[in-house]
Amino acid sequence: MVYILLTINSLLMILLPVLLGLWLARRYKVGWKLFFIGAAGFIISQIGHIPFNQFVLEPFVKGILEPGETVGRVLVAALLFGLSAGVFEEVTRYLFYYFRKSMRDWDEGLMFGAGWGGVEAIIFGLLAATTVVNVYIYQSGLIETLVPAGQLAGSAEAVAAAAQQIDELVNSPPWMFLLGAVERVFALILHLSLSILVLQAFVRKNIVWLFVAIGWHTLIDTIAVVGLLQEWDPLLIEAAIGVPAVIISLLIIRTFKPQDEAADEGT
Repeated sequence: MVYILLTINSLLMILLPVLLGLWLARRYKVGWKLFFIGAAGFIISQIGHIPFNQFVLEPFVKGILEPGETVGRVLVAALLFGLSAGVFEEVTRYLFYYFRKSMRDWDEGLMFGAGWGGVEAIIFGLLAATTVVNVYIYQSGLIETLVPAGQLAGSAEAVAAAAQQIDELVNSPPWMFLLGAVERVFALILHLSLSILVLQAFVRKNIVWLFVAIGWHTLIDTIAVVGLLQEWDPLLIEAAIGVPAVIISLLIIRTFKPQDEAADEGT
């Protein structure tokens, strides 16, 4: 059952953005090229984001939390991580809109956002697939044949820690195995709204909308980091992220939808 649920989780994470892209392409007649442009945007944003977090932000935050993880220090640390994601991703999103001047329609923004959040979901889905392999390797004892005995003995502590993590995972409630897919649904909807917000900087010719998008992205990521640092229950973290991400994101998407398209859907 564990293998089945882990596999379903991985497949859902990979297939959901593809299905979203198919629906958008069919419903609004937008090309897949925008999906791939969005995917490229996310990957490019991480070229700066990941090294910045690893070499600058993480050491700095470690210094903040080292004296003690008080509520105030945790909030500051979470805010910094959230702001990092918001700035790197939304500024990159803004630049893609800036250089692709033909991408100014609401439905194009949706497909762009689907590709942005979609490639992130696919990457996480592929990583989740490796979990299935790791569980099998440890549970079947295959690790003893894959790793030389001498190397295995030298890494006994690391192997024991990994085995304990696998045991904890295997003994988790069944719903835990599908949380990854649920989280990707929230993230996809969030990225649709973020793409629509940044698009307003060009449609309405006001860069304030870029900062609104940065703030919205920062808020959601800050909540997630606070939950992780405070070791909240996984369901509580997903609820804290998912409820505002879905409700507010759908409101944003609906609010900026052109009146003629909204009228067409109402008829």
